[in-house]
Amino acid sequence: MKTQDHGSQAAPRFWSIGDYKWIKTSDDDAERYSVYIPEDGESYELESCLKDIKKNDELSSEAMEDIECEASALDWIHEYVDSGADLIPETEVHYIYQNTMFLTKAEEKQYIKQNHYHYTKKVHTGYDSLESTKS
Repeated sequence: MKTQDHGSQAAPRFWSIGDYKWIKTSDDDAERYSVYIPEDGESYELESCLKDIKKNDELSSEAMEDIECEASALDWIHEYVDSGADLIPETEVHYIYQNTMFLTKAEEKQYIKQNHYHYTKKVHTGYDSLESTKS
């Protein structure tokens, strides 16, 4: 054993990128709702979607009045935007990006600084180890 290299560890440590993402959930666990607009083929966070619609000058005055007093945002979207729209309940969960490994925290922070546009504003450095990735 005296002739073997001493440069290895039983549980090597490294840093990986952590962030948060929204995933579909049940209505009981929903933290927010998104609206799926089939015409666009995309989902939008409901509150920001309604704000964007209110800013749109192309809507009739009747439609603008209805959005202010409408009890159900989905009913309003069905009538004025897309009849096939659907609400999606979502919850925010922590997420570790796969295939991100940094040997130092400083290296990871520099990477995040240079590539911030790929992540949300909640991106952060996260410690990991080979022992914790085995399960």
